Amino acid sequence: MATGHRDKEQGFYAAYEEHTKTLRTWLVAYGIGAPVLFLTQPTLMGTLKTSGEGNVRGLLFLSGVGIQVILAALNKTIMWRLYSAELDREQVDKGGLILRVCDWLSDKYLIDFIADLATILLFASATAKVFRIVLAAA
Repeated sequence: MATGHRDKEQGFYAAYEEHTKTLRTWLVAYGIGAPVLFLTQPTLMGTLKTSGEGNVRGLLFLSGVGIQVILAALNKTIMWRLYSAELDREQVDKGGLILRVCDWLSDKYLIDFIADLATILLFASATAKVFRIVLAAA
């Protein structure tokens, strides 16, 4: 029974890991790709420039990308510290504030969810405003 439970647990984690990679890749690609599209299309760029909204919309996209990069760096740092402690069990026995904080943070899914939600909201806001600007100018 324990083996079946462990297999199920691993299956859930594998699915979570795949979805996490897909979402983060999509968010960063969109957050970079959309502004690149605006910058490389003269008509879009001219319309945004005339509206005076280009800087703000660009900042929203880049802020979303920044959130994702910071989240990835935070997760990487936490996991490295926990991995390092597993390699050297003495570190776990000694404890230490950084290790305890990393252990605590590693269990906080809400951090990832809020960062992803904030990114999506920033992108949605920027995209909707760009569409309104372009459609108003058409």
